[in-house]
Amino acid sequence: MKTDRIVLPIAKNNLITTWSSTNHLFAILLNNTNSYEWILNTYVNIYGFTYKRENVVYAPNFHYTCLSYPNSAHYPGNAWDSCPFISKHSVDRSTIKRKYDSVVDFLYECTANNYYVCTETKNLFSDDGVHTSLVFGMDPEQKKVSVCDHFYQGKYGEKLINYSAYEKAYQEVDDLLRNGYFEKSQVKNRAHEVDYVYYIKPINGHYAFNIELFKYDLTSYLNSDNNIGFMGKKDNFYSSYSDCAYGLDTYNLLIDYLNNLSEGKIEFEDYRSFTFLKEHKTLMQKRLVYLYDKGYLSCDSTVTRWAEICDAFTLIQDLFIKYTITDNQETLKKILALIYDTRRVEKEVLKALCLTLEKTGNAQVI
Repeated sequence: MKTDRIVLPIAKNNLITTWSSTNHLFAILLNNTNSYEWILNTYVNIYGFTYKRENVVYAPNFHYTCLSYPNSAHYPGNAWDSCPFISKHSVDRSTIKRKYDSVVDFLYECTANNYYVCTETKNLFSDDGVHTSLVFGMDPEQKKVSVCDHFYQGKYGEKLINYSAYEKAYQEVDDLLRNGYFEKSQVKNRAHEVDYVYYIKPINGHYAFNIELFKYDLTSYLNSDNNIGFMGKKDNFYSSYSDCAYGLDTYNLLIDYLNNLSEGKIEFEDYRSFTFLKEHKTLMQKRLVYLYDKGYLSCDSTVTRWAEICDAFTLIQDLFIKYTITDNQETLKKILALIYDTRRVEKEVLKALCLTLEKTGNAQVI
């Protein structure tokens, strides 16, 4: 093995930060400024479900329908496979074991050739089980791996991990695979996902914003549809979750969660549902500014009204954090009232936006 220290660039991401899978992609992707239009065009519609395990009901889980998981190639429209600015490859764990003395040797070869590596490890940054982390560097002299994940009280960041600790965390997943642990997962094809390691290289791609695609996804969001057409109906990724909701209907999951908290049916408080939705509204604000700047919108009234929705979600998130500290039922009531009102306003603004875009047709992008 060579001894040169390798550190690949990690981009600052303040667009979508709730889940590690998107953070991993954007840590690579946002080094390329040309990727912005692709992000605006891709991360539009959302879905959610309520995860239940051993009679425990958790907060609703929200994601984009483009599903930014490197290990979900079987899902239609997966952002890691459709992104024109990266080249993603995979190799199964048995091949790595056969070709390399250790996973560390594999990681070094990948990063030395400008590949980032996404793989599942166990208890690498906490004791909550198996998680996907991103390797972006190696230091043979110090015997440390440079890794990104949600290391800091749920916040995404960088950390140096000893070779021995990383190898142990990687091997523990091998052991779980061998024992059939992932065959019991509610997530379809979970064992197949975990068995593969993904290595990703940035490439010089090109993308032009597609207004027709945005209009389709926006309509799907308003109609609470899954926006991946017949494939979504044929092969729903989260078919095992009976309460899976899309688009505007995701508000219902949040409302149900808050009502259950109020009635004492759920003890688990999770701010990530609110963080995700706040970021969803903020990204739409950036998208509306883009549409206005490019001539798709003739006035900025939509941008102004949407800014009020962003402010409302900032307040909703702050109030929920307050509730987790005080357990005050009046705070929950305020949150619910804000959510009902915000959903009403959002529906009005987006319906008006759809009508505006239909009238303007294909504006000439400046």
